[in-house]
Amino acid sequence: QVKARNWGGGETAYCSHASRATRAINPGAPGVSNIASETMDLTISLNGNPPDTDFVIQCAVSADPSWEEAYVDAAGLPSGSEVWQTGEQWGTVTVQGLMPETSYSFAVKARNRDGVETDFGPIAGGQTGASVECALQGDVNNDGVLDGLDVVAYVRVKMGAPGGGDVEVCADYGTGSVESDTAAFVADLLGG
Repeated sequence: QVKARNWGGGETAYCSHASRATRAINPGAPGVSNIASETMDLTISLNGNPPDTDFVIQCAVSADPSWEEAYVDAAGLPSGSEVWQTGEQWGTVTVQGLMPETSYSFAVKARNRDGVETDFGPIAGGQTGASVECALQGDVNNDGVLDGLDVVAYVRVKMGAPGGGDVEVCADYGTGSVESDTAAFVADLLGG
């Protein structure tokens, strides 16, 4: 806001205010973790930006046609258009629908409250692992035997314990709920 005064000291009222936001800082490379055969986790690098800054994530390089130059949506799936969320909203997103044994690189850009965008920051990524064929349904630890160790492995995977990866593939019954997965697992373990 601005106001003026004359030589005699008489002042005007303040004019209506105008404001602009400072530019956002180019984000750093996203953090990449928990790479499996069809998923990987990405974490936004704020790089000095406030957590309420908007960010968009793009797959910059991949031989996977469904992900090449696609944007990541809020559910971690490929999108043909930009999906902007704050750093707080992104948190760590699990990117899904990846192809086994394929390299993916992601980059992030930011924008300020006026919609002025930065360039994309540096890329980061990795190669997904090989898919696993479970020789025996219910053999969660994939050791060829249905036994109590499968129960332990199943519980660890469902509780998010490290060492998922291949084990997680064998533990996924695709039923949509832990309860249904558990019923299918117990039936397999008991030979039903």
